[in-house]
This record gives sequence, C-alpha cells and structure tokens, in this order.
Amino acid sequence: MSTPKISVIIPIYNAAPYIEKCAHSLFQQTLDSIEYIFIDDCSPDNSSDILKEVSARYPQRRNQIKLLRNEQNMGVGQTRQRGIDLATGDYIIHCDPDDWIDKELYEKMWTRAIETNSDVIVCGFRYVRNVKSTIRNQVPPTSKAEIFSHFASGKLHGSLCNKLIKRDIAQKFKIEKGINMWEDLSVTPLMLLSANSVGHVGDVYYNYRIDNNSSVSSSYGLKTCKSQINAVDSLEKRLKETGMNKIINPDDLHLLNWNALYVLLMSTRIENYREWNVLFNERVKKIPKANLALRFKLLTWLAKHKLYYLISALNYLKRL
Repeated sequence: MSTPKISVIIPIYNAAPYIEKCAHSLFQQTLDSIEYIFIDDCSPDNSSDILKEVSARYPQRRNQIKLLRNEQNMGVGQTRQRGIDLATGDYIIHCDPDDWIDKELYEKMWTRAIETNSDVIVCGFRYVRNVKSTIRNQVPPTSKAEIFSHFASGKLHGSLCNKLIKRDIAQKFKIEKGINMWEDLSVTPLMLLSANSVGHVGDVYYNYRIDNNSSVSSSYGLKTCKSQINAVDSLEKRLKETGMNKIINPDDLHLLNWNALYVLLMSTRIENYREWNVLFNERVKKIPKANLALRFKLLTWLAKHKLYYLISALNYLKRL
C-alpha cells in the first residue's frame, strides 16, 4: 500500500451535533490519497456511531479510515499526540469534529506544498457564527523571528487545523501531558521555526465554528488559564532546548504570557480577577508593549487597580 499524501487527525469528544457535517466535508475532499485517523476520547455521546453511519456512505474511503478509541479519557492534547504518532502520511493536518473544511482544501494545500517544496502550508479561516461568517486569511512572514511574533500577537493562529506539516517535523515535537488548552500553540511555533520553507493558500478555508458553547475553548475559568500557562511554559522550555530562543524577540514571549492570563479577565467572576492579579505579578509584571485593543488595555488597567466590579459589569454588558 502506497504512503498516503496526507494524514488528517480528528479527536472526538461530545461532538454528536456536529460530527456528521465534519465527516462529510472530510470524505468529500477532492484529494484522493488521505489517511483519516479518528480517535474517540471516551466520549459519552454517540459521536462514533454517527461517524460510522456517515463513513458507510463513502465505500471508496473505507480502507483509508481508522476509528480508534482511547482506553481512558486522555484529553485533547494526548489524543492529538496519539494521532500524530500513528500517522503515516507524507504530511499531517488536524480537524476538530465541530468544524468542517472546503471541498478542495487538502488538494490545494498538498499541491502547493509539492510545487513550492514547502515543509508547511497554511490556510485561512472562515469563522462561522450561526449564519454569519468572517474570513481571516493567514499569511506567514518569511522571517522566522516574525513568524514567532505573529503567533504571539495572534496574527498567525496557533491551531494545527489550518497547517499542513511535513510528517518528520510534526512528529519531532510532542504535545506534553496535561496540556489541553493551547496544546497546539505549544508545538506549532516549533514546527514552523524548524521548517525550511513555509507557504500558504488563500482561496480555500478551514471553517471554524464559534457558536459551540460546549467547546473546550469556550471556557473562561482558572483551569483554562493554567492549562494555557502550561502550554507557554512547555513552548518556552523547548525553545531554549533547541536554541530557537536566540532567533525570537523576548518581548513576544512576554506577550504570550499576557495572552495566557487574559482569559481570566473575560469571565464575570471576581475571584478570577483576583487570581489574574496574582499570576500577572508573578509572570508578566507589566503590560506588553504591543498595540493592544483598547478593551484589552482597559480591562488590564482595571484589574491592576483592583476595580473588579467594573470588569464584571463590562463583561456582563458585552454578553447581553
């Protein structure tokens, strides 16, 4: 059996309302040679049953589909890592089960990778909330220092889902245990900094659903914040181990730490703001020099001055 052109990894957990649309978009890809690795992380719903029903409608894909189940719940980080370890394709990409992709996405990304001899190809996002959508193109800069800067500022999304990555690079940097928020950001900068060439496609998109309130990424609590801190610590440690820290701007790590904490200021719980103050003084100490949005600057200033009820009121009004 020939090596698949790409392997796509799909972690599954509580995805029953969305998995059918996701699976159809994957199986309808115009690229022929795809290895599909679905991993059920002990989901309590019937996501896997729905997936089996959908996959039965695509007999031409039958031999390309692997549906696995973790023996125990491992969290999204280690579930992704299990898929990465098992992948056999020339390139690896991920897809979350509540999202979906344009029909020609993988063919165009793979073709661009081959034509340009690129180790990584990045595509843009179509953010979808109910019936409204917003396109956010992703164009990685050529300088490695700038690539990391774009990750830190959010100009370049940390997701593994919009990046087609050469297998040897994707398997080189492992997601560490216990990281289930920003698990992809803990490794994607390392992968792109290791790449000889990074390209992009701009006319096909990854459709990112942002109206799924059950999504892990919709949580604004302390547990989320600490997982993000662990991701930044893991990234920083390996930047030092590989010597890549010498090619990045230290202020960008400062900004990443600030971003990891900011999730606490997005909640309406005053105890989260108090915890933010403790963590801010331990890890960040000063507001980053980056051009932050006015709302970010305001909430940070209010938190530093312990005006917690004003933060809570602003966040409550924003949600009305």
